[in-house]
Amino acid sequence: MARADRTRRGHALLLLLAAPCALAAQEAPARPQGVRVVVEALRPGAGRATDQRVDRLVALGVPAGTAPSALTAPGPFRVTWSGYVNVPLRERVVFVHEGEGTFALELEGKPVLASQGTDATRRSQPVRLAKGATRFVARATSNLRGELFARLLWEGTAFRAEPLPPAALTYDPEPALAEAEALRAARTRFALLRCAACHPPTQPWSADAAMPELTRDAPDLRDAGARLSASWVAAWLLDPRRFHPQSEMPRLLHGSDAEQARDARDLAAWLAGLGTAPADPAAAGPAAPAAGGALFARLGCIGCHQRPDAEGAAGAPDLVPLRHAAAKFRPGALAAFLRAPARGHAWTRMPDFQLGADEAEALAAFLAAKGAPPSAEAGAGDAARGARRAAELGCANCHALPGGTAPRAALELARLAQGEAERGCLGADAAARGTAPDFALDAAARAGLRAFVRTAAATLASDAPAEFAARTVARLQCTACHSLDGARDRWTLRAGEVRDLGADAAPGTPPAEGSVSQGRPALTWAGEKVQTDWLVEFLAGRSTERTRPWLHARMPAFPAVAAPLARGLALAHGQRTEAEAPPVADPVLVAAGQRLIGQSGGFACVTCHGIGTSEATQVFEAPGIHFRIAARRLRSEYYRRWLFDPLRIDPATRMPKFADEQGRTAIVDVLGGDAARQFAAIWHHLRVASRDR
Repeated sequence: MARADRTRRGHALLLLLAAPCALAAQEAPARPQGVRVVVEALRPGAGRATDQRVDRLVALGVPAGTAPSALTAPGPFRVTWSGYVNVPLRERVVFVHEGEGTFALELEGKPVLASQGTDATRRSQPVRLAKGATRFVARATSNLRGELFARLLWEGTAFRAEPLPPAALTYDPEPALAEAEALRAARTRFALLRCAACHPPTQPWSADAAMPELTRDAPDLRDAGARLSASWVAAWLLDPRRFHPQSEMPRLLHGSDAEQARDARDLAAWLAGLGTAPADPAAAGPAAPAAGGALFARLGCIGCHQRPDAEGAAGAPDLVPLRHAAAKFRPGALAAFLRAPARGHAWTRMPDFQLGADEAEALAAFLAAKGAPPSAEAGAGDAARGARRAAELGCANCHALPGGTAPRAALELARLAQGEAERGCLGADAAARGTAPDFALDAAARAGLRAFVRTAAATLASDAPAEFAARTVARLQCTACHSLDGARDRWTLRAGEVRDLGADAAPGTPPAEGSVSQGRPALTWAGEKVQTDWLVEFLAGRSTERTRPWLHARMPAFPAVAAPLARGLALAHGQRTEAEAPPVADPVLVAAGQRLIGQSGGFACVTCHGIGTSEATQVFEAPGIHFRIAARRLRSEYYRRWLFDPLRIDPATRMPKFADEQGRTAIVDVLGGDAARQFAAIWHHLRVASRDR
């Protein structure tokens, strides 16, 4: 095949696999994107013998002592991936297994690859994939300690070995798979609704091994009076979902309307006396709301929130309303919250953008100017009675409260599983619920929770790190700002809703002359792209410098979940979580790498990338990440894949491709023009320089 033809075929495959909708238009598959994963526990223990789920990749990392699946226990296991690999054009490929343990791959029922051993890398013979969907089944078995690392890659005539792209994978939905996914969703709901606060296990779970969400806190109310408006609190207690349709806070008040109103006033009066209210700040100037509106647009708040002037939540179930945000807080408290959202609520979903005082006050002024006015005063309440009602309602089961407010006596999980699940929170109607909290669960959610507590509650004692990462990406709505597997992020899709608020350009649109691209990185390869220890620091907000300082967007901090999220992302890609050690210094490679990144006789990397104490020399539309960060941040395998063909990973990148189809570059007087050796020399130079920094 001529080189031009191979390149054309490679780019056609790239563009179609990067856009699932384009592939659908070509083949019109009725199957959803993803792969079916079946896990069989070889020693079931406290978990289920088998479990299945839908995953993004044919990859998995399971360190010894962790569970391979949310519904199975740690220990030896077998895993089977099945589905279809879809290509828009006929393609000749080689499949590659990387990892440990046994691994086998079949295409259309015929074996094409078998691998066994420690740190094995095995390649199939070339295989011709027909246009459209090819059925595959891949199987792997852990070692006796329950440890497995496995990844399936492919290599084509126009691209080097890479993981199978999620956009190329589809599967057949089946009833058993839907049943397992419903049970998994109920397990997640049990943890997020803090059911264990009232229904603990007979034997406490190990905090280090159990499902991480079981440690999730609720807002600390010991200083509620310093933060929250008493009138808002009273209205919230009467109906939390009036303000936030997806609230996990249940309705706790019962009885007649008059009785509920009295309870709400008394509880609000009691909470209003907790903490010391700050002095009212000076009134914001007339420009503050406008500046806050521009910041609201630039930070992508529209990805997770409705505009504060939006009415209602119809048609936007995943968006948090902001209409009553300013009315919720006492004067000055909203700006304080925006500066430190996790203070008093470590597991909050609200991102910490590390705002300055002026920024927080401007945002608060914007929300107040555009939102609803404060709620009407509910009338004076009896604080002493409110304290008694808080104890009776069990508020301390979830919230931190002043000393002396003890948690309410609980019904153990085992008793709930033995028949009590038909009443209380899971009751089908008000009579069955009685005075239990009302979580507004529909019939399917109630049935799922009943099935979970009866058949799978023991699985809370352990967790699968890769699944925790997937749950957390969904709960924190990471795809509000980042694309994933070819699907566009919600911020980009909703950018037009904030164009009148002062943003200078909608994300995703071509930059104005003289400006830089505002594109944000995709999440598709995050787990195999960056070093786990670096990602922990980044997600926790402890990094000392911004990765992309030219972006209006800011990556917020989520310290409570940073470590397990970073670890889970890596394991979902079949990657180990230990840091890669820098190479032993080789003066020849260091010198070659230093020359190759320069402008004289090199690739001119320093045009867009800073290095050492020097900044980029001539940035046009898209700066590059500073090399002192890139060297500590990237995994070496991803770095090599990126340099060989950046456009294959990110079709929107401005990063040029330096290697041709034969693996050669135009710089023939350094390491013989061998792209692999040259890219390795650059990596060697950057890693050694980063280590010595």
